[in-house]
Amino acid sequence: MRRTHQHRDYRFPPRGALALTVAEHPTRQWLDAYVALDGHENSQQVADQVLARTPGPAAYLSVEHGDRVVSMGLVVAAPGCAGIFCMATHPAHRRQGSATAILHIGARWAQARGAGELYLQVMDDNHAARRLYERVGFRVSHTYHYRLKP
Repeated sequence: MRRTHQHRDYRFPPRGALALTVAEHPTRQWLDAYVALDGHENSQQVADQVLARTPGPAAYLSVEHGDRVVSMGLVVAAPGCAGIFCMATHPAHRRQGSATAILHIGARWAQARGAGELYLQVMDDNHAARRLYERVGFRVSHTYHYRLKP
């Protein structure tokens, strides 16, 4: 499993208007969407034991379609930088600007808390996400991989 660590300065232009929700704490709806969109066998455990207890300042961002979260992300700010986590969009709602809007609003939120630089991790084989991140200005900082004992 190989991951790419990417980072960028906070300066990317907005791409249209899209209403989305920004909350300081995860709602049950946001956590349920994470479980549904993440697709790993331990997603429920991560949602309940890790994400629900993420120390702030944090922004839980979501785009809803009807009463369902269709796109989401988490931004956690620290002095000077912020991490972007849990980016996911339901397949039926991809390429409609919601992930770009989450990145833009999340970056503005982070900048208002003194975080002028953003970073994220993405799987090397997630080509669609890597194209999105490159399009909004992220660049590869470094890569790493896990070694598994046979």
